[in-house]
Amino acid sequence: MKFKPYHKSLEDLHVGAQSPRAYFIPYDNLEDALSGDRNKSYYLTNLCGDDWSFKFFDSFEDLDENYLTADFDKKDLPLVKVPGNIQLYEGVEHDSPLYSNLKYPFPTDPPFVPDENPCSVFIKEFDVSAEMMERDNIITFEGVASCFYLLINGEFVGYSQVNHCTSEFDISKYLVEGKNRITVVVVKWCDGSYLEDQDYFRLSGIFREVYILSRSKNRLKDVYIRQSFNEDYSLATLTVECDLVGKAPILYGLASPKGDVIVTSESADTTFTIEIQNPLMWNDETPYVYTLFLTVEDEIVPFQIGLCEVKIENKVFLVNGKGVKLRGINRHDSTVNGYVVTTEQMVEDLLLLKRANVNCIRTSHYPNDPRFLDLCEALGFYIINEADIETHGVACEPHDNFDLISHNPEWAPRYLDRVKRMYLRDRSRAGIIMWSLGNEAGGYACQDVCYEYLHDVCPEIPVHYEGVVRTERHSYDVVSEMYTNHKDVEKTGKHIRGKKYTPKPFFLCEYAHAMGNSLGGLKEYWDLVRKYPVYQGGFIWDFVDQALKWQVDPQKYGTDRGFVFGGDFNDYD
Repeated sequence: MKFKPYHKSLEDLHVGAQSPRAYFIPYDNLEDALSGDRNKSYYLTNLCGDDWSFKFFDSFEDLDENYLTADFDKKDLPLVKVPGNIQLYEGVEHDSPLYSNLKYPFPTDPPFVPDENPCSVFIKEFDVSAEMMERDNIITFEGVASCFYLLINGEFVGYSQVNHCTSEFDISKYLVEGKNRITVVVVKWCDGSYLEDQDYFRLSGIFREVYILSRSKNRLKDVYIRQSFNEDYSLATLTVECDLVGKAPILYGLASPKGDVIVTSESADTTFTIEIQNPLMWNDETPYVYTLFLTVEDEIVPFQIGLCEVKIENKVFLVNGKGVKLRGINRHDSTVNGYVVTTEQMVEDLLLLKRANVNCIRTSHYPNDPRFLDLCEALGFYIINEADIETHGVACEPHDNFDLISHNPEWAPRYLDRVKRMYLRDRSRAGIIMWSLGNEAGGYACQDVCYEYLHDVCPEIPVHYEGVVRTERHSYDVVSEMYTNHKDVEKTGKHIRGKKYTPKPFFLCEYAHAMGNSLGGLKEYWDLVRKYPVYQGGFIWDFVDQALKWQVDPQKYGTDRGFVFGGDFNDYD
């Protein structure tokens, strides 16, 4: 075998991978940088498309190494589309979609996964120019479930696991000028799957975009854009902290929301500040966005900047010094097409939510596509950014112990890895008003490690995790619960009257479960939200039905495509 089975190892998270960084795309000219379309970047080679050769194996143990070689003849393999989900491909062999709310879809014995563990080989050829060969070429995977091995021209490059966040590899030394071959082995389950027991269809595959960024030898590696304000918000200060590969001066410019260039300068230091007089502040109703441009050698990197201050005072959640009520929704990526969500679908979702007067989205229960956050910032949505962590299944038989994993310090590095990747990718976003440590994962030893990390690197943004409240333990920066009856919220006095918990804002991170005819009580909840300043609002569960568009019996349904749900694949938990 060209690589060891890292997906069976609790120690190996990312092999040969780059350190996580802020999301950005470099461009070679200002016009394309302003477009917001990363496919216009001269430095980006998009590997997405319907020309990936595909082979499914019932088990990783059956993987044929011949498929991994540089000269394997793939002409007889079927072609599939990437991004995509393996279980939704038509005309090829694969396993079935499986829906589960609580139980793990494999024997629960953390960190072990079954030997009967499906895997798939994806193969694609792409061209590399002489100009690309002179630069550093970084391949980016924005979402793969649940883990994958990467080979270039038959050579093992690395391994990574984390469903809903970015994995990157420097593949420069593996490339040749002209035709090259990428081979990706996607394994359905890994030890990290114990942290991915969310309430949704269990699918696998390369479900977000894949591309190569051809970078300058001297370049921007990472950036953190901090914000601070004077007392009356008449002055905003941006502190731009850059991490470079190599050494070069940094040219920078700032454009106002109207498009006027208000700052241009150059810095020999990697940290510099920009002051903005009488700034236009960002919030959900006035999403004013400045644009910062950082230029290092021949790369121009744009960043959306919404000027926004979040803090808690006297148990009240404040945005730009004013109390806000969170009219929230929990949003899974739309499952009509599995985990694959196009930019057009993101826009459609957000416009629908805007019309419904929603102002905040909890990314249940994992980080979203980074372009989704761009759109939220531009359209005016607050975000509770949630880590890809849920261990609900250990609360079921045979363990019946919600805290089995979260109290085990051996798992703390895995929790922290997911929180760090979310934070480092998204830490400069204006719309993020809270970081969430995941969902329904018991608690709290591993979560404490993550909480301490976030408050060390980003003390100004509140940290949320509903699970510690379930343990009757002191909560983090806010108090939230799920589905608490509106009468109990007020009658028991344990929240909005502040008798049980230390004074903190309170909200329902899930309520009004909208399935069948069970939705109700919205007026009663919102009477309380408006009555008590400490009661910040709530998040409806959830945005859309968890359904797949599937081939159905036309004689029975009158169409050959219909919506199917959990149970339609004999997937009962």
